[in-house]
Order: sequence, then C-alpha cells, then structure tokens
Amino acid sequence: MSLLNGSSLTPASFILNGIPGLEEVHLWISFPLFAMYSIALTGNFGLMYLIYSEEVFHKPMYIFLALLSFTDVLMCTSTLPNTLCILWLNLKEIDFKACLAQMFFVHTFTGMESGVLMLMALD
Repeated sequence: MSLLNGSSLTPASFILNGIPGLEEVHLWISFPLFAMYSIALTGNFGLMYLIYSEEVFHKPMYIFLALLSFTDVLMCTSTLPNTLCILWLNLKEIDFKACLAQMFFVHTFTGMESGVLMLMALD
C-alpha cells in the first residue's frame, strides 16, 4: 500500500459570480432582495415578540409558529448577507471553509423547518 503524498484536492476558495450576464444590474437586483429580507426579519421578529409577550399565545400551536419564524430568520440570515456582499461590494471570493459552513447551515435550517412543519401537522 502506497503512502499518501500529502497533496490536497480541496480548493482554497471559490469565485461566486452572482448572476452572469447581468453584472450591470446587480445593484438594482439587490434592492428588492434587501427589502424582502428586511420585511421578513421585521415580520418574523414581530411575530416572535407577540407570541412571547401575550399570555394567550402560550399554546403549542403558537410556540411551533414562533419556532418556524425563528428557523426562517436563521435560514434567511445564513445566505443573504453573502449574496448582498457579492451584489453590492463585488466581493466574489468565498473561502472553502466558509462555503462549507454556509452549506451546513442552509441544510440544517431547511431540515429544522421541515421538522417544525411536520410537528405542526401532527399537532
């Protein structure tokens, strides 16, 4: 059995292009994305605050709804800041470990959201 030579096949970083062919309108594309992100954060945090502050909503159905809002905030936040860096600041390079971390969080929060929806269906 031969010894490994110690070479690595993992790239150091990736280059993300955004939307190829539409580089001149990246700024205009980013404004609706940022607006939707802001509305989603405001709505989800408002819903979580309402469920937390009102005693009437301390029931399992509303707790699951707050958990769904929380996972939605986490899923949005795991991808959109990097997307806005690409579109606004033209920072297209992402480190390999950062890419793996982002993929991990996207898949984890997607699984969490599916699990919460399943629990809501069973309730």
